Amino acid sequence: MAVTRWARRPPWPAVAGWGLWGLGTLVFLAVAWVNELLRRAGRPDLAELTLGDTLPLLLASLSSATVGAVLVSRRSRHPVGWLLLGLGLSLIALGLAQDYASLDLLAGGGPLPGARWAALFSDTGWVLWPAAIGFILLLTPTGSPPSPRWRWWVWLTAAAPLLYILAEALERSPMDPPFGSVVSPMALSLGEPAETVLRVIDWIAALLTQVAILAGAGSLIVRFRRARGVERLQLRWVALAAILAGVAAVGVAAGTVTGIEALWLWSSYSYIVVLPLAVAAVFQPARRRIQQVVDRRFNRHRYDAARTIQAFSGRLRQHLDLDSLSAELLAVTDQTMQPTTMSLWLRPRR
Repeated sequence: MAVTRWARRPPWPAVAGWGLWGLGTLVFLAVAWVNELLRRAGRPDLAELTLGDTLPLLLASLSSATVGAVLVSRRSRHPVGWLLLGLGLSLIALGLAQDYASLDLLAGGGPLPGARWAALFSDTGWVLWPAAIGFILLLTPTGSPPSPRWRWWVWLTAAAPLLYILAEALERSPMDPPFGSVVSPMALSLGEPAETVLRVIDWIAALLTQVAILAGAGSLIVRFRRARGVERLQLRWVALAAILAGVAAVGVAAGTVTGIEALWLWSSYSYIVVLPLAVAAVFQPARRRIQQVVDRRFNRHRYDAARTIQAFSGRLRQHLDLDSLSAELLAVTDQTMQPTTMSLWLRPRR
């Protein structure tokens, strides 16, 4: 008789997810190392890794990457796990890019290869993480938009961060602080009218990334109101996070317009910290529901035992005869536990 051997497929999504998580950890350690180099160069003011400044944000990014890696390893086809992983990695990479560029361009620790490119990524890459948060809210928990009518919005919000980065990279104007004297390595001499068009494009694109968070939060709240049963339980914590994300997006926009750095910084902290833990809670009720289905199909003894005990508990209220109750209790114990011997001891009344 021929025997067919089934080779187990390597868990490549899990390997990729945890590999990226490990890469993020190495980048985090690189941030700490570059911060030390900045202090040795006499510019501790440029060291971003401080207890009250960006350290909470970097730790939140590690939390996001960890939750993302767990979801990718268990549900690799669901985009939310990859988005959480990308959110965490982008935040860590932004910290490294800013410190690396600062070491060369501001602290005189160079020349370092690619310092201006790192400054460009630090100046424009921030747009990636609000875009990721908007998509996480929009695609939770099904992995797809609420309806096909949202497809145009998906494409628009996907194009917005790319347009912002491209427009900023092509402008001749200096970058935002701390790289106010640095010009993009991709800058073109296009003339003032074209520069104005690029500034309008990047302003609209940046605004869209914040609106995408509000739209994603709104779509999630609509899902929650329409959901029933297990799906409603799944969305309970994420709906709360969506409300906080909407409030935080307003705080980020207000901080950006007014120039109050602490306002947009702590607004960013709030939903970056809350969102990964809330998304992780989404998949827990689904796991229990799937386990019940598996028990019904493949683990009949476990499922039947639970149903037998539940049925006996319902009949227990109707029994008044001690002898019949004792006999049924012994029968239920034998059916569910299958012991070798049984004894029933009743405490006499005093």
